[in-house]
Amino acid sequence: MTNIITSIGWFGFLASAVYFIVYDRMSETTNVNYIMNTRNFLFASAGLVILGYVLKYTSTTLKLGSGRCRKCGKRIDKGEMFCFDHRREAIWQAKEKERFDRLK
Repeated sequence: MTNIITSIGWFGFLASAVYFIVYDRMSETTNVNYIMNTRNFLFASAGLVILGYVLKYTSTTLKLGSGRCRKCGKRIDKGEMFCFDHRREAIWQAKEKERFDRLK
């Protein structure tokens, strides 16, 4: 999802640059309205790019978002926390901890 937001933002930068250049070359009048439109479009695009990168890095550090293993980052089914190998390792560690606690 963050890649989509960032891509839309970069596409907005490109579209606004093309809009500015085409309108500037094709208009015969000295209308400054297109400059304001381009500025607003650039601000919106910059906001989307910044939001996309902020969401990407905060979701990685805060472990938000599903679909990835918490230890290795492999794609997994929704609702799962670990991939198959790490799930098996977590179960083994829990059993070892339980067995160790019983021996005390």
